[in-house]
Amino acid sequence: MFLEQLTFEAHSRGYEVFAVNTQLTEALAELDQILPSAGKRLYLVDGYVRYRKAVRHIGKRLPANSILVCAGGQGIDHILYSEIAEDMCGVPREIDLNILDSNEISDWDHLLERWGFWENRIEEDRIDRLDFLRAQCGSENRSIMLSLFRDTRLSRKIDEIVNFFIRQNRQHSKAFIAVLINALCQNHVEWSRISDWLEIDNSQLKIAVSLSPVGDFMSGASRWYEFTSTELASYILNNYDFDIEEMVEVYSKIVRETAYSANDPRGGFDSRENLKELMRFRFLTRLFSSPTSGVDAINAVYQRLAIVPRIRENDQFWLQYAMARMELDDLDSAETYLNTAIGLATKKGEDYSKRQIIDQRVRLRFRKYARQKVNINKNELLDACQDLTNLVNEKNEPLVHPLRSAQHILDFLEEKADKLDLAIIAALKDTVGVMKDKMPTGRLDKSQKGETEVIRKNIRSCFLILANL
Repeated sequence: MFLEQLTFEAHSRGYEVFAVNTQLTEALAELDQILPSAGKRLYLVDGYVRYRKAVRHIGKRLPANSILVCAGGQGIDHILYSEIAEDMCGVPREIDLNILDSNEISDWDHLLERWGFWENRIEEDRIDRLDFLRAQCGSENRSIMLSLFRDTRLSRKIDEIVNFFIRQNRQHSKAFIAVLINALCQNHVEWSRISDWLEIDNSQLKIAVSLSPVGDFMSGASRWYEFTSTELASYILNNYDFDIEEMVEVYSKIVRETAYSANDPRGGFDSRENLKELMRFRFLTRLFSSPTSGVDAINAVYQRLAIVPRIRENDQFWLQYAMARMELDDLDSAETYLNTAIGLATKKGEDYSKRQIIDQRVRLRFRKYARQKVNINKNELLDACQDLTNLVNEKNEPLVHPLRSAQHILDFLEEKADKLDLAIIAALKDTVGVMKDKMPTGRLDKSQKGETEVIRKNIRSCFLILANL
């Protein structure tokens, strides 16, 4: 939606807009032909990580009269700001589209009033409605959307959609799950492939879509199988009871076939990028969010996918699998998988970043040695302290990821403080001191709502405990 609005605004200001959604060699050659133009041009890349090669190509050749706009997409949190600046050959301006300013909040109020979505709140004066958007919705687009899904007539329409596919027309339930999964993946996997893999009768499904309320939320006649809203797809998956085994089956099939497609020497790029998106642990937690069966479902998925060689040989697969086991408190298996991930990552050379894996290993070690009956391995704890200090000290890297270890250090200290020798105490004091010094006065970049204060409190508690040892 935002990129479409940006395209419209750019056109109105006299810019030609080029959407870049490939990085094939011939496409980059075509870019070389149009980049030197004297006219005003805007190059739009929907997925910085996915099309990073194209971003670098454009960044090195971008004339002063043109603009390069990149949507962050999944995985952007783990890329150094300095790397992004180098790729784009300048100082990029980062805009958080989820956080609204006063004018945008006012626009939301006007939109909700114009189309009748305020419902009972329309009786409140405008100041109270704006305060609701700021205070209760945190001035966030996503929170406002979720409030609409929950508390307005949209919620009744969503109920109708789910009932139509999951209860009234069970023959289409797998197809509906596939539509939702692909929406979470930004519709990057071609629907024609998904329907072939799952043996979906598209003609019958299209008829069903046209007869159901879901048609209002699809992308139109030509792309009738695409949800227009990732947030709506996520909301449906998070708030309705699907057959978990059916979800595991559909998701695993899509991922397996995507992995096989990644072996194509020419067209495999998109499949390899799709595979990264589909297998992120964060993606899986959005897909399988049930508090009772979600984690078990995620682990069932990893067990099924481990038989695929391309997946099994990927360090990120073992990292994500380890994170899933940590959610179940199976730290022994998680440690094994993290060691496998480090081994595979090391084979890729010194320039390949192991930051995410090491970050998770630090958390695991503090959790492991916080257990009552587990004897402390001094060398492993000293290594964890040094690894964490190095992670926190990395320049231009989001601090929130390594600082999340503060909770695990606090749990460890509360359990084992009286069993620590002087060397471990000294190392912990140094590490926590660095964390305290690096903690900003404001909100941590990339942090979740309310997370900054929790981290700050945990670091302060660790510091006080250590000061008394």
